[in-house]
Amino acid sequence: MTFQHVSIGNSFNGHGLSYIYLVLSRSFRILYVGQTNDRIGTIGRLRGHLSVGGTFRKHFEEAIGEPLESVLDLELISFPLGRDPIFISEESAYREGVEFLVRKFLMQKLATRDTFFRFVGRVHPSSTSRLSHIISIAKSISETGTSAICKI
Repeated sequence: MTFQHVSIGNSFNGHGLSYIYLVLSRSFRILYVGQTNDRIGTIGRLRGHLSVGGTFRKHFEEAIGEPLESVLDLELISFPLGRDPIFISEESAYREGVEFLVRKFLMQKLATRDTFFRFVGRVHPSSTSRLSHIISIAKSISETGTSAICKI
């Protein structure tokens, strides 16, 4: 009998927290960068992505031409942004600024490692993307994210 071990840590906890997250499949070489302040964290947000009509599902199926159910190695990597009010409020501009930069920095870092991933989804630049503390957070997340993605 085979089994799968899924470690979720506290990524189900979105109470007073916000996250930047990566959804990826190594076998399909697909990478999605997102942000959330969902009350049930990135696990709750992932549920929405995997649902019929979900953003990740839609972008994956458009890019690959196969149903999402064909993925056997879906991964979720979460980066808590902490409890700073600029990240946990309903206003998403600061989270979107980090999200935009993380995607940009990951594209650059993975290219220098000759690690190909197709980035799916859409992110939009935000005026907050120019703030030094937003840039610093995004660089830190992209460094850690690159290490996690390239672990194999």
